[in-house]
Parts: sequence; structure tokens; C-alpha cells
Amino acid sequence: MPARTNCWNEPGGRKCRCGARGCLEAHAGGWAIVEQAEAAGFRLPDGPLRPGDVFAAARQGHPAACAVIQHAAEALGMGLASFCALYQPERIVLGGNVLGEGYDLLLPRASQRFRSMVQPWMASLALPLSSIAQTAGVLGGAALVLYHWEERLRR
Repeated sequence: MPARTNCWNEPGGRKCRCGARGCLEAHAGGWAIVEQAEAAGFRLPDGPLRPGDVFAAARQGHPAACAVIQHAAEALGMGLASFCALYQPERIVLGGNVLGEGYDLLLPRASQRFRSMVQPWMASLALPLSSIAQTAGVLGGAALVLYHWEERLRR
């Protein structure tokens, strides 16, 4: 099942790019991590901030970066728990650029929050990172192009 990042995650939370408030994306998406880090005063001396910069700073113990990443991890854990309550999956595989860059920092707190919120039988679900985490979007786009190309050849 594809990502469900525009699902409600926090009442009255941050405004999302989709127009709603409190979406998982607005708390744990790459753009949201950057916005929150900048709002906390974290800046780079030379160039625009990227999510990977915030993860790197958190690994070095920068307080603002650590706080932003902890918030994103909490949101991710709550989002995964909500997803499980709705869909009761047998397996979850995490992916995307943000998780590809920050899985080591996000997973411990996200996993803790997730396990504290789900039904007991779901608490044992593993939360592995996809082997194609950072290229999944590109591969999915390429697959879509090939699918449509193959459909045209069949006509």
C-alpha cells in the first residue's frame, strides 16, 4: 500500500501543504523537518537547509536538530499506529528519502511510540527500512511510464 502521509496525526497541528492541519507529512515530512529546524534557529552558513543536514546535526548532538527529529519520530510512531488501527496490516515496510536519511535516528523513538499505541498483537510488527528507500519514488515513476508504454504497444 502506498504512503499515507496526509492522514490526520495531531489535532490543531502544523499546517500541511495539502491544506489540512496536523497531517503526518506536516510533522515528519522532509519539508516540515527543514521548516521546524529553521524556526528553532538552526541554519547553515552556506546554502539552503535540507533534511539530511538536520539529521547530520542531530547525530552531532545539536539541541535544535535533536528536538526536531524527536518530534518527527513521535509523529511517525503515532501515524504508523493510526495506520495500523485502520488497516491492520500484516507487514509494514518503511521507505522514502526522509527515512532513508534518518532511519537510525527516527526508528527508536517512532518504534517506542508506535508500540505504546497499537493493539498488543500488532506491537510485534517489525518496522524495516526498504532496500530501495531512497529510490522508491524514481523506480515507481519509471514503472508507471513503462506500464503506460506497454499499454500503448498492445493497442
